[in-house]
Amino acid sequence: MRRYKRREIINTHKRLQTARLAGRLIDCSDVAREAGFRFRCEVSVDLWNSLFWKYPSARDHDCVDLVNVLNSTAMRDLLETIDNPFEDKRKLPHHLFVRPPNSPWWVGPRFFVKLFLLYRRGELDLVVVVPETATLTTLFSNYQPPLPATLLVKLLLACRGLHLIARQSEHVSISSLQDTVFEMLRMSPLLDEIKEYHETLDQPVVPAGFTVEEYREVLCRELFELLGIATAVAEITKTDFRMSAWSVLRLLATLVSMMPLQAATTIAQKTALLH
Repeated sequence: MRRYKRREIINTHKRLQTARLAGRLIDCSDVAREAGFRFRCEVSVDLWNSLFWKYPSARDHDCVDLVNVLNSTAMRDLLETIDNPFEDKRKLPHHLFVRPPNSPWWVGPRFFVKLFLLYRRGELDLVVVVPETATLTTLFSNYQPPLPATLLVKLLLACRGLHLIARQSEHVSISSLQDTVFEMLRMSPLLDEIKEYHETLDQPVVPAGFTVEEYREVLCRELFELLGIATAVAEITKTDFRMSAWSVLRLLATLVSMMPLQAATTIAQKTALLH
């Protein structure tokens, strides 16, 4: 039994080394050290890009702090167990499920990340943070770099609202963009969580205090900004973002440039009340 377990540990280390060489793991040991931990820490690159990376323009609760995950109650309890000389170290868990504190605003209460745990002489030696349903095998399967999950949710919401009140001539472009966002969602390791959030949403409506035309301009401006961020992030992460984005950007730029200055000021003041 002990020989089998040792062989299993060796195979796990080999798989992780292969994942590192393939660029599927990001070394975050410096973050762990800053938090006061001695173990090595790695995060799967798809989860890092989707959830932990503070991408350009990201706000509070758009992403997750890795330090908070490492400081979770489950991890603290594990470290106390390891430090207890009377505990049977052979029963140490090989993985933990942690619900990140201060999760993004769209994440439901059932969201967890998975932590693979590897030990050396009874001490925690390596923590690998991956999506909840991930296995070591899925680190290599059908990988395409995703966009940050919160950015995808914002794009989805803007497309959804604008499609409801867009002019007839704009429906083709907006529908094309919406289809592309759904395609990008399929690359995300947080697809199930995003779908669950989307299914809980009510039908979009024009907020009180706005005319349909004013709110349409608000959404055009917001979508214009989000698309600019998404294309910039896609270049950084090497995400495949081929789409009609540039045609939609041109359409939105035209719409925004045609707004009267007084109307733009009024809309900006009203928009501030939405946040």
